[in-house]
Amino acid sequence: MEYWKLVWLFAVAFLFGGYQSEGLWEIEKAALKPFYQNWYLNGDQFPNWLLENNKKLEKLNLVNSSLSGHFLLPSTSRRGLSRLDVSSNSLDGNIPNEIGAKLPSLELLNMSNNFFTGGVPISIGGMISLQLLDLSNNKLSGGIPRHLAMGLVLFDVSNNQLFGDIPSSMENMSLLSILDISSNTLSGGIPRWMGKMSNLEALVMANNHFEGLIPMEFCKLNYSLKFLGLSANNISGSLFIKKQAKRADHHLSALVYLLLKNNHLEGGIPVQLCKLNRLRLIDVSNNNLSGTIPPCLMNTISSDSSHAYYSGSYSADVPIEFTVKSISYFYKGRVLTYLSGIDLSCNKLTGEVPLQL
Repeated sequence: MEYWKLVWLFAVAFLFGGYQSEGLWEIEKAALKPFYQNWYLNGDQFPNWLLENNKKLEKLNLVNSSLSGHFLLPSTSRRGLSRLDVSSNSLDGNIPNEIGAKLPSLELLNMSNNFFTGGVPISIGGMISLQLLDLSNNKLSGGIPRHLAMGLVLFDVSNNQLFGDIPSSMENMSLLSILDISSNTLSGGIPRWMGKMSNLEALVMANNHFEGLIPMEFCKLNYSLKFLGLSANNISGSLFIKKQAKRADHHLSALVYLLLKNNHLEGGIPVQLCKLNRLRLIDVSNNNLSGTIPPCLMNTISSDSSHAYYSGSYSADVPIEFTVKSISYFYKGRVLTYLSGIDLSCNKLTGEVPLQL
């Protein structure tokens, strides 16, 4: 029996290297169906012997393997390991503080959808090759470390219990493309330097305690920012589209989803929104917006599904919440290519609803 267990783990570790297209994933999963049925590590502890005994291991994928207990590191450093994915299990306890020293060459670390507690290990900041870090959907607490890997392209710590502000050291993470810190208890203002992160495509900060204004510097993210989610915070002031801009269509021209509901925004709806011709979804419900609804707003909502922010890759799997008839639904993946709409409900808007809507 141990032989077949080893075969299954060997196949997972070496065949499932990295995130692949859904079609290829399904083919591989079907090919290994007998192994899943017979040895799926149901209820087993984390197989530390895989890391301890295989010094040349390069990739280890144990997604959804019904693992429980603590995540254990090898006794010595494993510099050959580049990808580690233990997501969607029942692992608990702290993420070991020395993970950065024991697994220094990781490019991808996915520990999401478990029951990890404690803080985000400071040693992760020393993993100079790390590009994708997903610790979402755990029970992590404490603050965001002041020192993170500068080469990160994706940083996801959503759905945890983190608190404090956004560290200023993140300003130097120039390669960051997806930042998801939603559903924590983070607070403070939204840093103005975020407008300098020229590669930022998705910024998701919803369901926290951020306050103050939306920085005007966000308008500098002309051709990168596609997803802006700041819902359910304490954000005030007006919508941040530059009213004085002569070429407003060049500001935030790549924006596809604008999600700002459940804040304290006030003032009118700027007509400059009508010039953002890639927008597919606007949700500014439950604010204090006033004035009339620009008739051109409906023309803003793009019907071209090629603008939808979706890719088959793991890194673009950002869920979107949208409310229809008082019922909230979550959408992600390919379904986003069919989703478009405007929600202006629960504001202080006046006048007639434009016929175009």
